[in-house]
Amino acid sequence: MEITAECSLSNLVNGWLIEAFDTDARHPSEWAELDEQLATTQYAYIKFGLLLERIRAKCFYKYAEAQLSSFKDFCTEQIHLTVWQANSYIQAAKVAVYLAQAGFDILPKNYSQAATLIKVYNQEVGYYEERPALEQAWQNILAANTPTEITTHRINAEIDPNWAEKQAQFGSKVLLDRAKKIAKTKGLTVREYLTDLMDGDEEDDDKIESVISPELSDADVQILDDLDLKFAALPVRISSDYQPVHRLVIDKISNRILGILGEIYVWMRGGTTWSLY
Repeated sequence: MEITAECSLSNLVNGWLIEAFDTDARHPSEWAELDEQLATTQYAYIKFGLLLERIRAKCFYKYAEAQLSSFKDFCTEQIHLTVWQANSYIQAAKVAVYLAQAGFDILPKNYSQAATLIKVYNQEVGYYEERPALEQAWQNILAANTPTEITTHRINAEIDPNWAEKQAQFGSKVLLDRAKKIAKTKGLTVREYLTDLMDGDEEDDDKIESVISPELSDADVQILDDLDLKFAALPVRISSDYQPVHRLVIDKISNRILGILGEIYVWMRGGTTWSLY
């Protein structure tokens, strides 16, 4: 029977399963061994990144059974990652290694946290390749959070004061991009498409108006205000003969836009099944 990569991975995982259930740490020496294994596996992303760096730097992929000709081929065919993803793992490992060598006892717990710090890692290189900006950023994060409180979100907020605002803008852009895509397939402008959605029959209107409006924070209201402004700025494709109708539509939109956008916002946050699709 041919041994495939999937079969090998299955054997590997089954070996871990057996090892975990056979582990007995009731003796101090056995516990010390288990503790070391926990540390090794918890920070496995560091070892993974270091191995990738070694393979890339020494071109070890050329000696693989498939005789791969490039690191890119190795990434896509051997480990099923894009070369960008592999390089990101390498950079994340470098971040963690630097922080460990700088004397920090607490490191980013996973690849996502370490990858968030890559931009700071690459920001500056001081004397002897010191990175004071990275050290200061991580020190600020540790000072403001317990180890269990550290998340990728909080790291982003620490290294980029405008991160929350950017996230809000990104949410608005994603929503409008979706509407543009659907409107294009229907041969409509975005305004026409959204107007059609709001001009459903009375039964649909009653369903929409019966939904309890969510309590929104100031940041949420700002997101909806941004959507409202962008919606109002969308072009209208309508002939001059229908300008009175157009004004009526605009009046209707003005009265209901915040309510509809509120429904869209709740849908984005997973609170309802309303969908643009």
